[in-house]
Amino acid sequence: MKNTFIIIVLLISSITSYSQVDLDYGIKGGIKYGSHGDLLILTGNGSHIDNAIGEVGFNFGIYTQFNFKNFYIRPEFLYTNTKS
Repeated sequence: MKNTFIIIVLLISSITSYSQVDLDYGIKGGIKYGSHGDLLILTGNGSHIDNAIGEVGFNFGIYTQFNFKNFYIRPEFLYTNTKS
C-alpha cells in the first residue's frame, strides 16, 4: 500500500513538473434530498399506491484537476450516504 501511494505521488509530481500542466485540488460536499417515487402494490383484493417518503443524505469527497492547454482531467473520490 505504501509503495502504491509513493508511486502515485511521484507520478503526479513528475507530470506537473516536466509538462505544462497546472494542478488544482480540493474538497467538495453537500446535502442530498430525494425520494424514489411512488410504489404500486398489487394484492388479491385490489391495488393501492404507497407514497414514497423523501430522505435526506449527504456526500463529501476530494478531487484533483489536471489543467492542460485546451482541456482538463478531474478524477474524484466521492462518498454518498442516502437511505431508501
